[in-house]
Amino acid sequence: MEERPAIAQRSTWMRVFHVIFFALLFQILELALALVAVVQLLSRIAVGHPLEELSSLGRRMAGYTHDIVAYITFASEEIPFPFDETESAPAAPREEPPESVTT
Repeated sequence: MEERPAIAQRSTWMRVFHVIFFALLFQILELALALVAVVQLLSRIAVGHPLEELSSLGRRMAGYTHDIVAYITFASEEIPFPFDETESAPAAPREEPPESVTT
């Protein structure tokens, strides 16, 4: 049986859909990350340290953004949430030890 050209394969069109979806999602994440960065900067100015909850959120968003970029640039075939096989939220990256805060 003759193999169909890539453009005629369903998997190609699903990848096109996913790349467009994740490229748009990346743009939204970019704005959200900028907002987190501004709030963290304001927190640092106002109270002398960043907010731990937002630091944790920033780490998770960075990991998810990495997964998206790897997928849309074909560096990975593993599709990110919400289309992944496990249908679970993205895993939080490994926690880094907190930096010592000097006053």
